[in-house]
Amino acid sequence: TNPFAEFMKEDDDDDGKAAKGAGGDEKKKDGDAGKQGDGEPEEKGGRGRKEEEKEDEEEKKAEENKNSQLATAEVVDLANAKDASFELKGHLTKQGGARKNWKKRFFVLKGGEEPTVSYFKAEKDRNALGSITLGTAKGLYKAEAPNREFVFSVRTPARIFLFQAASEVERQNWLAALGVFVVNQPEGGDDGNESDADLLDDGEEGEKKK
Repeated sequence: TNPFAEFMKEDDDDDGKAAKGAGGDEKKKDGDAGKQGDGEPEEKGGRGRKEEEKEDEEEKKAEENKNSQLATAEVVDLANAKDASFELKGHLTKQGGARKNWKKRFFVLKGGEEPTVSYFKAEKDRNALGSITLGTAKGLYKAEAPNREFVFSVRTPARIFLFQAASEVERQNWLAALGVFVVNQPEGGDDGNESDADLLDDGEEGEKKK
């Protein structure tokens, strides 16, 4: 036997084993990469589902609140003002009925078949200090008051309400929204015989006792 030939054969066998082992490692790496590749779309798909659910929730919330608007907005959409779901919210400063003092209140105008404006001591409050039934209101005007601007009034059979907005934009928004429900009528009739009791609404009476 040739010792050199035996050596070459052993060397070839070692190279073959090494090549086979390297091939196995490559296959293993490819398999691991494939698994990672398969996993990524699932993870990405999971994120996509969460985003879709979040968007659906936001759209649902927007749909529920689409008719609830703030008086501070540059433009108030009044297309659905007569829907029961319509609301216009914001702060106004209101003149009292008896003492004629001015106090800041949070107002909510609700549309529907019986539109009303309710006012609260604070936005978080649930119980209104008073309300105005717009179906019986007789007039809506820009108004003036000493040392105050952006004032407007709502005339009802019982009294004339005076309100002050924080800006001309807010005053115009309130006038436009209220104007959907209030039709100006000639002054006179019951309005000419108002007494102090007529001028005092429940909300202001409660404030006076405090």
